[in-house]
Amino acid sequence: MRKAWIAAFEAPGDRSVQRSHLLLDHLVRASKSARGFPRGLELSTRILPYGPSFRRTLERALARRPDIVLLLDDTHLEEIRIERVALNRRPSDGALAAPTPLLPGAPAAYFTPLPLEAARRSSSRSGVRLGISSLPQTGVGNAAHFFVLHRARQQHEDAPLVALLGIPIRSQAISLQESARSIVALLRFLVGAKTAQGKQRNVPRPSTGATPAAGRKA
Repeated sequence: MRKAWIAAFEAPGDRSVQRSHLLLDHLVRASKSARGFPRGLELSTRILPYGPSFRRTLERALARRPDIVLLLDDTHLEEIRIERVALNRRPSDGALAAPTPLLPGAPAAYFTPLPLEAARRSSSRSGVRLGISSLPQTGVGNAAHFFVLHRARQQHEDAPLVALLGIPIRSQAISLQESARSIVALLRFLVGAKTAQGKQRNVPRPSTGATPAAGRKA
């Protein structure tokens, strides 16, 4: 049995229902219908506000040792995009030239260790194009992405596969059904990647944790 933990977010001070929140409901229904959903995948979902308990909630989720962590963040872009980079900066700092780090002493950024091109091809088979973002967003999703990748680097082979996806807020760009279909395809890919990773555990290889971007410190 594989376990996936999927979270969407509340922006600071904004308690409205986001498009990514609605997408969580679609994914839960997809998991119950079993139609095209990865077999043997246990799904847990959470809408997570940014505040004093933010990091503790992430720590508790990771303590349950999920195989996959999927983070959904709303975006004004018109396609689903998977993030390549996570920045060590607080969401409230926006575009400040000298932002406050989320984790003092940690690297300034992490590159995701996921094989992004393979993930994109897998998702595209669902009929929905998955983009790859080279310019990271600086919102709550980025904060969660950085925290989880930082922990994943410490866990090495036991680390979950982690992805942050930007979900278009405009229904004209892509429907919730299409978004759900794309993410289910991505989950199938991640389950396969995790299984392949497990089979290679006895083969010496570099750490599967996230890579610090240029080794810089915050």
